[in-house]
Amino acid sequence: ARPALAALDSWLEQPRAQGPLHAQALIGMGPGLTPSGDDFLGGVMVGLRATGRRAAAAALWRWLDRQAAERTSAISRAHLAAAAQGEAHEALHACVEALFAAQAPRGDARWSSLLSRLDAVGHCSGRDGLAGVVAVARSMLR
Repeated sequence: ARPALAALDSWLEQPRAQGPLHAQALIGMGPGLTPSGDDFLGGVMVGLRATGRRAAAAALWRWLDRQAAERTSAISRAHLAAAAQGEAHEALHACVEALFAAQAPRGDARWSSLLSRLDAVGHCSGRDGLAGVVAVARSMLR
């Protein structure tokens, strides 16, 4: 997954309409109805929308939508389509709000509570989605 993640990181720094071409290995990667790679990409789109980068989220969705039919499940494609509109589980949104808040929560207790709620989302879908959001946050620091 490292080359695909690196391609996505590069794309996040300078989004292009054609999408992160060399990141397609993430689509459908992992077990389950919503594989980890899909949850990560969904988190990226949620993170992009949460930070006002709607055009980049739309470009990523156009790229994903064309490839997802052959690479992942119908359920996962539906979750990706929702993420493209900024929709996700409320536990992920709570983490997104905390991460990007002007006054981020201080202390381990608040984050432990948020992450515990996120852990209840799928086998690891919540954490995988948050990892995508964090990739967006890291791209903003470069």
